[in-house]
Amino acid sequence: MPSLTTNLLIVGGGINGLSLARTAAANDIDCILLDKGDFCSGTSNASSKLVHGGLRYLEHYDFKLVQEAVLERKLLLENAPNHVKEQRFFYPNCEQAQHGRFATKIGISLYEILAGASSLKPHQWVESKKLRRQEPEFLPDDQLGTYEYSDCSMDDAALALSTMVDASDLGAQFHNFQKVISIKKVDNIWQVKTRAKHPDLEDLTIEAKEISLNLGPWTDYCLKEWGFSYPQLVLLSQGTHLFVEKLPIETSFILPVPHSERYFFVLPFKEGHLIGTTETPVTLNQLHPPVCQPQENEELTSLMSLYFPNLCIKTINTITGVRPLAIESPLKQKVNPHLSIKTSRQHLFHTIKPGLHAGVGGKWTTHRIYAIEFLEKMGYQIQNNLSGRHYPIPYSQSSDEFSIEDQVQLSIEKEYCLTPLSFIRQRTGLFFTSHGGLKFYQTISEVFKSHFPKSDEEQWKTEYLTYLKRNNHRIYPKAKEIL
Repeated sequence: MPSLTTNLLIVGGGINGLSLARTAAANDIDCILLDKGDFCSGTSNASSKLVHGGLRYLEHYDFKLVQEAVLERKLLLENAPNHVKEQRFFYPNCEQAQHGRFATKIGISLYEILAGASSLKPHQWVESKKLRRQEPEFLPDDQLGTYEYSDCSMDDAALALSTMVDASDLGAQFHNFQKVISIKKVDNIWQVKTRAKHPDLEDLTIEAKEISLNLGPWTDYCLKEWGFSYPQLVLLSQGTHLFVEKLPIETSFILPVPHSERYFFVLPFKEGHLIGTTETPVTLNQLHPPVCQPQENEELTSLMSLYFPNLCIKTINTITGVRPLAIESPLKQKVNPHLSIKTSRQHLFHTIKPGLHAGVGGKWTTHRIYAIEFLEKMGYQIQNNLSGRHYPIPYSQSSDEFSIEDQVQLSIEKEYCLTPLSFIRQRTGLFFTSHGGLKFYQTISEVFKSHFPKSDEEQWKTEYLTYLKRNNHRIYPKAKEIL
């Protein structure tokens, strides 16, 4: 069993954990990151694909979070131009809207004021005739106008991969498919034991001065599993998106969900459109694995029928994840699982034991701030905040001329890719195609076999087919028949 030592052990490889490793390495902090599966294979890759300040958070007076997020939005637009793009959104003054035109204008204006010099293209009012010309399928029988404003969309898997690659280049060490089975303090040093979840890897023992837990929705579950008694830290809420064939919709929409305080988005993503998200309370024993519930699918399709009654929605796959919302006062607060919509998306940090810390909450847009504040809370001095550092293009995506074999080879050698599913889902956009990666599966599998002789090809097939089925990819029946 290999034994490793480090100053900082980061457990959890979602975007917050990856950002923490990147910032730590940039400040010469010796660090190792562990994840029980592949990096960003959980909540972080089930996002709404938005880099945004959170316009709707203004309704809950969360001004600090919004201002912080709009500033980070501009930095990401500048530093990750390959993965983050400015996107225009329509916020229509329709019957279902919770606020009138005047209140909406105040909200969007405040949104832009909070951004200050980091503001994007200013909002404008779009009259009914122009809206009808641009988006004839939207509420076709209504004569209404809309506000148009800017936010940003992203390719979350690609941005996460870039974060990891940069952290690795800066000196951070990574070990995925390593499940932590115990955390104990021995002679004032934390000792962590893992169990390898990949046949070509070995179990690890790691000694660390400090441990940072970035476990997302698994925070409370893992603390209990490792024997730490602590109040509930996260409120869990499931969100589902539909990825559908490209629609005749050119602009992105933010639309109110009738009879609620929620909104949902419709935006272009890759070769199709993304529709989401839902907000469904879940408990710890519902965590593994998150799947789209029938009522969630029905909710999203019904909303599309309401706003775009003449469109035929053809779903390619679903994306479901669990939000880990930070409980503001875990020692005092009585948790109501049905109030997730009113729970802030702000991140918080807790010291479980001296030297053992947990970060909870947060959002994709603010991952850089999360990392800086968490490291400072642990006592590190941050000189390099990475505000001007570009996110690199991942090795496997650095040339349009790479063959699929080249991409797989580079992913294995440079990007810690250990299974065909990890390549299809986390390293490329193949999952978000009509064939879901099936078109190249045999080629991909052949390259992996040459690198990982102990692995079971049948197990790879099972994992891939299970993922297609769990995410309702329409290629699943054909894939099952072929593989």
